[in-house]
Amino acid sequence: GNQQNERFYQSNFGSRVNIVAPGNDILSTHIRDNYRLLSGTSMAAPHVSAYFAILKYLQPDLTHAQLKDYLRSGNLTKDIGNPGKDDFYGYGLMNMEKVLQMFRMVSQVICLITAL
Repeated sequence: GNQQNERFYQSNFGSRVNIVAPGNDILSTHIRDNYRLLSGTSMAAPHVSAYFAILKYLQPDLTHAQLKDYLRSGNLTKDIGNPGKDDFYGYGLMNMEKVLQMFRMVSQVICLITAL
C-alpha cells in the first residue's frame, strides 16, 4: 500500500491475503552504495517479518494458534477496505501501535527509543 492506505496496483490479492504492509515507494539499499525508492511485495515482506518478530519478542510464549486468533480479531491491524477480512487487504494493515497497546508496552518502547 501507499501513504494513503491505497492498494498498490501490482499488489497480490485473493483469499490467501491475511495482512498488508507498506510496500510502495520504500527507500531501500541499492547497488554501488546507493539508495532507491522501490515498490512491491519485496518491500512489504520485510515489514511483516519484522512486525511478527517484534510481536514474538514481546510474547515469547505466543503460539501459532494464538497469533492467528489475534490476527483474526483485529487486535493487530487497522481494518481498511471492506469491513472484516477481504481479498485485497486481508484482516487489514499491520499496526504496531495496537500491538504495543495490547501488551501495554507503549511507554517502555518510547523510553527505549528516546534513550537511543
